[in-house]
Formats: sequence, C-alpha cells, structure tokens
Amino acid sequence: MRSELTRDHFPRLLALLTYLAETGGAHVDELAFHFGVSPDRIRKDLSTLWVAGLPGESPEDLIDFTFDETDTFVALRQGLGLDRPLRLTPRETVSLLLALRAIQPEVTGGVLQDELAALIGQLEALLPAASADVVADDRFATLRAAVRERRTLAFDYVSATDETSRRTVDPLRIEERPAGWYLLAFCHDAQAVRTFAIERIGGIEDAPEPWQAPKNALAGHADIPETTTVSLLTDPALNWLAERFAAPKPRLTKDGTLTFEIEFYSKERLVRTLLSVADRITRVHPPEAAQVVADRARYALGRMADVHAAAQTR
Repeated sequence: MRSELTRDHFPRLLALLTYLAETGGAHVDELAFHFGVSPDRIRKDLSTLWVAGLPGESPEDLIDFTFDETDTFVALRQGLGLDRPLRLTPRETVSLLLALRAIQPEVTGGVLQDELAALIGQLEALLPAASADVVADDRFATLRAAVRERRTLAFDYVSATDETSRRTVDPLRIEERPAGWYLLAFCHDAQAVRTFAIERIGGIEDAPEPWQAPKNALAGHADIPETTTVSLLTDPALNWLAERFAAPKPRLTKDGTLTFEIEFYSKERLVRTLLSVADRITRVHPPEAAQVVADRARYALGRMADVHAAAQTR
C-alpha cells in the first residue's frame, strides 16, 4: 500500500469527489481499496473535504456528503463543481504554456523532453487563435531571456496616445494583469521603473548601454510566489476565516486581537480573500503580500474611476 500522506494526497481528494459523483456513492471499504489507502485515511479525507469549498461564509459554499445509518456508505450531496474535470481558461492556458516554454530549454533526458513537448502540443491545441498568437510571439521569449540574463534592451514603444518612441530599458519582470501582459523595466531615460504593454513593443534588440537598474528597483512593485504563507493580525470576528482555512493554532493576543497563519496555494485567492476582509485586518506578514493586495485595490479603484468618468460623458 502506498504512503497515505504524499504528493498524491491532493489529487486523491479531487478524485474522491469525482468517483462519488460518477458512482452515486460507495462504501468506505470500497473507496479505500480503489485508492489504495486505509479506511481510516478515507474517513480523514472526507473530513477534510467536508470543510472545503468556495470562498464565502454560508453552508452552501461547502462540499457536503450524506452517510447511511451505519456510517459506512457515503454519497456526494454537493460538489460545488469540484467533482468535474478541470477546465483551463484561455488566460490560464497561456500562462501555463509560457511557463512550460520557459523551462523547456533546461529540461534534460529524452523521455522527459518528449513528455514536455507532448504536453505543450496538447495545450496549444486547446487555445483559441488569439491566445495562440500570444504564446507564439517571439517577444515573450526575447524579453524573458533578457530578464533572466540581465541584458539591457532597446525597443520601439507605442504609447496609449499612439506616439512611438525608442526606449532603452533593463527588463525586470513580466506580469500578467487583467488587461494583458506587461513588462516591468528600469527605463534609462526616466531613471525609474516603467510598465510597458508587451503588445505595443516592437523592434527589440540588445542595447550597448550597461545595466543601470538598482538592486531595489522593484521596491513598491511587490510580487509573491503562488504558494505563500501569510501571518495575520485581525479583528476576533474573523475567527471564521481561521476555521475556514484550518489555520494551525489561532490565538487571541492580550489586546484582544486574533493572530493566525494561512497557507495560500493561489496568489489570486490570497488577493481576493484579503481584499474581502481588509477592513478587519491590522497586520499582514510578509509585507509583500499586503503590497500585492494594495496594488490590486489601487488598480480596481482606477478602473472604476475610468468607468465612472466614461459614464458621466455619455
């Protein structure tokens, strides 16, 4: 029997939902045999799933099961869509493809190279034409290489007012935002970090100028890994949030505030969760996580201001 707490644990949780949805229910012993683990492990998996679900505060947001009177037969009552196969959006597919393309030159070993190439081909086949153009765009490969190798570049840039200028920059980071893909780079003319829409960049070439970006160039332009553990100091009313994410050892401080940690496996979920309860949070660590949330809030406020201004002119 395989180790019961391995990297297979999360896939097994999702597969358990799918199996129950397809079969209409099963005995615990049957589930244990099917997944190659003990009945006790299956019961623990079901307990984990029982407190999982979608963001929200009501029972309707949680996965739900029913048991028979002997507690040995279990059926799925509410799967919240998690019992269905994953469907990537075009944006998610593009992000995954760009990441795979970036690591492809570093992959060694014939079998692994073949498997990676096959996976890339399958993902490319899923893309609509417009998204496929983004992945095939040579600009991404050139810019990613420049970021990795710390090479100064020169390129033509068309501004939002359709004015074209030649820029010399030190590429620092490529980001995907709701409006598209952007390059964060230290501009030699402005002597500051500027954001460039990649779709407006053309005529890229290596520049003779030396790298000028200071080490702290991206200060104020925070980023965090997809998997991030944050420590929160909050209003005690957010105890439900600690319970929802199964935070280990939440505790009340002497001044009556609540402190706990949450491990997020998605930067997007971290941002949405903290934004939804921002008025009850006193402190966030690491500070980069708070900065990412603040950046998103400023972006949203700016967008809404533009929408409001446009509505006023109609």
